[in-house]
Amino acid sequence: MKDLIDKLLAAIPAYVRQMIDLLRHPKEFMATIGLESDSATTQALTFLAISFGLAFIAQIPLLPRKLNTEVLFGVAAVQTALAFAVDVALLALCWRLVGGQLPLKKFVVVSCYCCGVSMVLMLMVTLVALGAFVALDPVNGRFLLNGTVPDPVDLVRSVGFKACAIIFAGGLLTLFLWIFLFWGAYRKLNQVSKTRSAIAYVIYLLLSPIPLGLQLLMGSVVSPPTIAPFPAELVGTWATPFGNGAHNVMYNFDPQGYYVSLEGREFLDERCHAVIVEKIWGSGHASVKDSMLTMHPWKRGESSSGSCPGTKPEPPVKLTNVVYQYAIRQRPEGRELCLSGPFGETCMVPQK
Repeated sequence: MKDLIDKLLAAIPAYVRQMIDLLRHPKEFMATIGLESDSATTQALTFLAISFGLAFIAQIPLLPRKLNTEVLFGVAAVQTALAFAVDVALLALCWRLVGGQLPLKKFVVVSCYCCGVSMVLMLMVTLVALGAFVALDPVNGRFLLNGTVPDPVDLVRSVGFKACAIIFAGGLLTLFLWIFLFWGAYRKLNQVSKTRSAIAYVIYLLLSPIPLGLQLLMGSVVSPPTIAPFPAELVGTWATPFGNGAHNVMYNFDPQGYYVSLEGREFLDERCHAVIVEKIWGSGHASVKDSMLTMHPWKRGESSSGSCPGTKPEPPVKLTNVVYQYAIRQRPEGRELCLSGPFGETCMVPQK
């Protein structure tokens, strides 16, 4: 790894000049590289390799600690090479469909510069997006950086995740705008009209998720995200026994941990001696760690059958996670699920 870093540092000055020219005037830069020369392919592959090396080194602080950096570098290199080969094949296909005649070897040379810049731009966007995620939502951001998938409901509610998604979407838009500028170099080399070039660009946009999806798929195989399984013993419908009194609770958990809940309460309002019947329903996702069950609510609603005259409606309750200690107990009558939380313990039995 040290030798790689030394070689990258030595090539940085020339690389930076090329990168600036490509970002500012991609068509003019491509007109100066001399595709017919013997060194064109070597120089293009060197540019792509430096882009990959810089991108990988910049990601090292974000890699999960459990992974070996050298092994991951080799795997990432193979992933990038495969994705690059697929991308070149898609580009050649798009241009062939509209009558382009650029030889495949020259496609490889031109695509090295296009993919090298795209790689660096996406790296910058990813780093900024993750930085915003961690800054605005440190808990879930750190989960993600450590290779652990945060709870899906927490992600949807997370301001940091929303900012990350907006930045990433804006980055993708910027990338495709730059590719649109670079597209003029492809059009000139393929010697087709602007109309045919536009058709090729639309086809490429439709097919571009293929190499990206391939990289994501291979990355998930090498370093799969850690997802805590939901205990099978909790799956199903649980409810307080019939005739339990003025407080009844029901939960239904599916195998992925998503739940719906219903709670009914009946109490006497001392102010006007009226009997109030409330129903509270909700849905969300539950996660389990050891014997702790965390409810991540997504929706919540309630209704009341009555109230004292002049009573103001309660303000909406803020959706916050609630942590319970749970236990499955075996009674003579059968199993029961007991949840111990901020308001005491509630025990439920399975429902058929």
